[in-house]
Amino acid sequence: MRTHTQRHFIQQIHARSARRGVVMLAVLVVLAIAALVAGGLLAASEAEHAGLTAMRDRTQQRAIAWSGCQAVAALLSAQRNSLADGETPELPDEILLYEADGAQAVARLLPVGPSGERLIPECAKFALAGLDPAMLAGTGVIDSAAATAAVARGGNADAIEAIIQPESGLTADRVIGPVAAGIAAGVRRLQDSSGSGARGAIPARVRTLAVADVATPFAAQRALGSGVTGTIVERTPLGAWSSEGMAAIDARTSGGTAERMRSAIGGETPTNQGMIVRSMRLSQLAVDKWSEVLDAVVAGNAAVEHGQVDIANAPEEVLRAIPAVGTELAAKMVQARASLAAGERAQLAWPVTSGALTPEEFEAIAPFVCARSWLWRARVATGVVDGMQEGSAMRGIEVWEVVVDLAEDPPRFASIRDCTLLPIAAALAEQVRTEQVASGERKSAAADQVVDDEPDSSVVMANGSSDSGIEAPSVAQSGADSQGDGGADDSAMGDGSDSNPGIERAPPSWKREPWRSPAADAVRAADAARKAESDAREVAQRARDAQGAWKPSNEQAPEAVPESAPWSTLADREKQARENKARGWSTLADRERADREERSGKWKTLGERERDDRDARAKEWKSLGDEERERRAARDAEERERRKQQSASMSHPFHATRWDDKDVPPDPAGVASRAEESGKDDEQASSSGSSTGGLSGRWRRRSDSSP
Repeated sequence: MRTHTQRHFIQQIHARSARRGVVMLAVLVVLAIAALVAGGLLAASEAEHAGLTAMRDRTQQRAIAWSGCQAVAALLSAQRNSLADGETPELPDEILLYEADGAQAVARLLPVGPSGERLIPECAKFALAGLDPAMLAGTGVIDSAAATAAVARGGNADAIEAIIQPESGLTADRVIGPVAAGIAAGVRRLQDSSGSGARGAIPARVRTLAVADVATPFAAQRALGSGVTGTIVERTPLGAWSSEGMAAIDARTSGGTAERMRSAIGGETPTNQGMIVRSMRLSQLAVDKWSEVLDAVVAGNAAVEHGQVDIANAPEEVLRAIPAVGTELAAKMVQARASLAAGERAQLAWPVTSGALTPEEFEAIAPFVCARSWLWRARVATGVVDGMQEGSAMRGIEVWEVVVDLAEDPPRFASIRDCTLLPIAAALAEQVRTEQVASGERKSAAADQVVDDEPDSSVVMANGSSDSGIEAPSVAQSGADSQGDGGADDSAMGDGSDSNPGIERAPPSWKREPWRSPAADAVRAADAARKAESDAREVAQRARDAQGAWKPSNEQAPEAVPESAPWSTLADREKQARENKARGWSTLADRERADREERSGKWKTLGERERDDRDARAKEWKSLGDEERERRAARDAEERERRKQQSASMSHPFHATRWDDKDVPPDPAGVASRAEESGKDDEQASSSGSSTGGLSGRWRRRSDSSP
């Protein structure tokens, strides 16, 4: 038997053990909560670090892309003189931007032309602004209707993508060609570290011409020419035979040439280059001097070329679409151009000197052509490669497309845009287009079947009931679903089950679309809901129409029935819904234009910044002459003030007080009389006959009564 003390001691031991267990459990709970909090903080820290790293990498990639575009512009600017001499600018396969920690940032050019060209002249195409649609249709790329729509949409566009209008035949493939596929192929080649061949070489892809290869949204360029010393000079506007323009013509030819040219056309003002060529032809100026004159002056009052095609680089499709050229002359021009040297290609009159055209034929095409293009388009791919490994894959690729204006020195970017995600956007757009086409075909077939199976109103009136009118849409819809767009099972179509039309059959299932995604499923579900709602409205409308055929008697006054909305087919309503939805979206070109306008309001060009700096310095600093002029003006003002104060402080020499007679010196004979004769009053003359002015001699005060 345990004593009471032992039992009490044992109870205390058990109580302490229980308390230790509770404390240990509480500690474990606290540790678990602390571990969860620490894990959450660590995950948040890692996510933030990953976000900052991605932001840093993205910023670095865009900075590298901007540096690549500037490097391309700088390399093209170094070839301005050779471009003025008729040579085609060239760029290396790879441009090293910087090298650090074994990594190299490089820029490579992707093909942008139809034959794999990496540089294409933008002015070797037709300018859409003010273009005759017949000229664009003459290239054979699009038909007349699409050409009319392209010119109408491209007159105010700043990007060729803005003229895309599928309903007018201007699809993306016809307008810009396989640009997205070309960019995707180039990026895959740059990312392939096991590919063979030269470093950065991208295989040329021959493709058919698109609208972007024969037309451009850029409508003008500066009229520059090659000077006598080989420098690039601005051509002189001839205007109404201005003296400066005539002097420029005489400087390139001989004295009196300009006057003979003006007399040859009766003093008429040249409105285009064709009239200048006509004046040279009628004045019998030597053909080898025509290019000199055309390179010195430009028709009009401004040194700008509007919508003229660079015949030294234009494709044959563009040349044959020029008025008065045609297929035969275009082929002769291309053949003659291939045999010319670089210096000869820089002469605008080379079609005449080479024998490809007669002087009269050249006069006809002169208003539409120019000698060279100062706008060049390139597609630059930039990224980082391993400098220690030859032919390594490129990481962080950015693809930018730029149009460089070499008429300015330093050159400027006439257009610049990011095309990195263009292949992804094109794939998504193609997916949406495929789904819309498939849905539109099914809806068009259903709408046509509804119209064909619509019951005759005379039958409804004869039956006196609207049951047939109500059942007609469901039967028509069933027939439309069974005919659809060819997606039903072939076995169901030929099993002879149509012999019993009274038995209702479930519509056959459609084939799976080539593109499936949650977004596409949601779109199809919404289309099905709209279709069901349209069918219900159509059934209700037909029921109301059928009931309206019965007129009440005179004893029963009809209730006022609101007018129903005008009836339209399902296809018309779907078309209206698509148009309303299209108005709410803006094209990529519209968004890029808005971004450029926003950036242009925030950024200034180099010339504007330099002008602002000069104005600021001019306000702070003044020339030595200005400072000297201001000091001289200050001294003069101070001297005038001092003399004014001195004159105010001293008494006037001709005050009213008279001098005493005792102070007046004796008057020699004749002096006083001469003074009186001369009309002098109160003024004394000296013995020599000169007035003392109060500065010499002794004077006496006269009495107040003296005259």
